[in-house]
Amino acid sequence: MRELLTKIAQDDKIELRSAKQLHGGDINQTYLLETTSEKLVIKINRKHRFPDMLQREANGLEKLRETNTFYIPEVFKVGEHHQFQYLILNYINSHQASDYSNFGQQLAELHQLSKDDFGLNEDNYIGQLKQSNSTETSAVDFLINQRLLPQLNLALQKKYDLKQIDSFLKQIEHLIPEQKSSLIHGDLWSGNYLYSRKEGFCLIDPAISYSLKNFDLAMMKLFGGFSSEAFESYYEILPEAREEKDHLDVYQLYYLLVHLNCFGQAYFSRCQDIISKYA
Repeated sequence: MRELLTKIAQDDKIELRSAKQLHGGDINQTYLLETTSEKLVIKINRKHRFPDMLQREANGLEKLRETNTFYIPEVFKVGEHHQFQYLILNYINSHQASDYSNFGQQLAELHQLSKDDFGLNEDNYIGQLKQSNSTETSAVDFLINQRLLPQLNLALQKKYDLKQIDSFLKQIEHLIPEQKSSLIHGDLWSGNYLYSRKEGFCLIDPAISYSLKNFDLAMMKLFGGFSSEAFESYYEILPEAREEKDHLDVYQLYYLLVHLNCFGQAYFSRCQDIISKYA
């Protein structure tokens, strides 16, 4: 990997002084690159496993940058080298945040950005799985057709014997209020934001779409890591979102199905519990 980093640095005219691995997972290997003038972050994976993943991530970051809501790392380069693809971003020195009210306000500002329909001009990824963003004209159709059904079908293909799916889908057709689409981060767990003393809150690793705003709120609640201040300041700006607080688990089901399909049986009962609750 060191040879690969050196070659990428040479190709992209980066005067590399050192490279330190930050973390590595099932998808990406991530390194901090120190150059003669700045610090960069590079993410690398095998392009045959995740075609166009890092280009789609870069597109999502650029779309979020255009909103001027959160600070978003600047994309330095997206490229390929033999069987690898890579994404280079500017490095953000992260600290512990103390006041989350700004986070909620900024998220509400992001969610007020809308368009006439739901979806995106391209599919992208949620974790290691493809995320479909085909156009839908209603909120519930997008929720069912582009989010829940693809993951439910994949779970069934993997032989997870989820019950009452048809009844569940029929019931939530009447549960989800019609609404305008919102530009969302799409994978908003606590590992996908940073706090910079200079720039404030920063979002990374997006899975954007013009979608239902409660997906972001549901993910924030699912695994924790956000203070109540974030939610209260959000609801002050978008009070209508508070009306759906009692069934955020419908949206959480999407992320739990993704975890079921990626990580296995440990997430089965939580998925089935939500389906059975509404069926």
